Amino acid sequence: MAETTQHIDEFFVYSHIPMVAVDARKHIVFCNQAAINTLDISATSVIGQSIDKVINNRDVLALFNEEAPHSADINLPDEGGILTAHLSPLEGMGAVAVLIDTTHQHKVDAIKTNFMNTIARDVRSPLTAILGYVELLERIGSLNEQQHDFIGRIIFSVHSITAMLTNAMELEKIEAGMDTGKEIIAMERIVSYTIEGLKKRIDGKKQACEVVVDEPLPQIWGNPIRLRQLTTALLENAIKYTAEGGAIRVEVYAESDFIILAVSDNGIGIATDEQPYIFEKFYRASNVNDSSSGSGLGLSIVQSIVGQHDGRIWVESQPSEGTTFTVMLPCYAE
Repeated sequence: MAETTQHIDEFFVYSHIPMVAVDARKHIVFCNQAAINTLDISATSVIGQSIDKVINNRDVLALFNEEAPHSADINLPDEGGILTAHLSPLEGMGAVAVLIDTTHQHKVDAIKTNFMNTIARDVRSPLTAILGYVELLERIGSLNEQQHDFIGRIIFSVHSITAMLTNAMELEKIEAGMDTGKEIIAMERIVSYTIEGLKKRIDGKKQACEVVVDEPLPQIWGNPIRLRQLTTALLENAIKYTAEGGAIRVEVYAESDFIILAVSDNGIGIATDEQPYIFEKFYRASNVNDSSSGSGLGLSIVQSIVGQHDGRIWVESQPSEGTTFTVMLPCYAE
């Protein structure tokens, strides 16, 4: 047992992964050589020293001021790179931070974002021109039924590509941590505004939309734009994949320390073996009609927004019987 403990100690000491541990007073109790090199610590002795006397990096000091568990990016000076730090609690002591070099990943993400922005910018202009010329066709002379059909297909395809580009850019923003500003929000208002905005589409398909909200509800801490986007995406899916005259149900209620949002429909449903994949990028269920517009990114965006708010989402569905998406979001606490 003593030999095993010694091997574990040696692993932490000589590991190439930087690690720093502090006690409850923020005094360093462990700091391996990898951390000393990476954080450019010049002190000859660090054990027992207050962390703010030894480490100058503001991001690291801010990390240890957070309550564990917590994760954050650490920027090294002079373009030294970016570390992703994970702060974990040490029972009866303090906390330990493990620093992983994610410089390459951040560079790849930046290249990918720039690529998507370039594609979106360069493709939108010709798509707009296509739509403009298609609309002009009907003004220069009468068209037969087949020509109208062809024009409709062109417009449908252009809108599908535009939606895919828009959703791809939105997903990039969310995954890059943009638009993360949060405030105290009443979730029932988000739901109310969303349904009001989609009422025309619901009425157009003669669908019944039942809304059940338990009041009063606790508030949540979140980004209103992203939560509106989440709710809209779930409701749009319910409308799209539910037949004319079908039924949709939206529930909002509190359970323990969470607000629950459940969106149900009696539409086409999702096969059991496909349900684990529906949140993947560009995935579309096999029973979705090719004529149904969609980029396959909507649920990926929803899942990312839920994750951004420390929540959970899951699906319950049966083919030809309907689908229920349930979202759990933590209530706001001082």
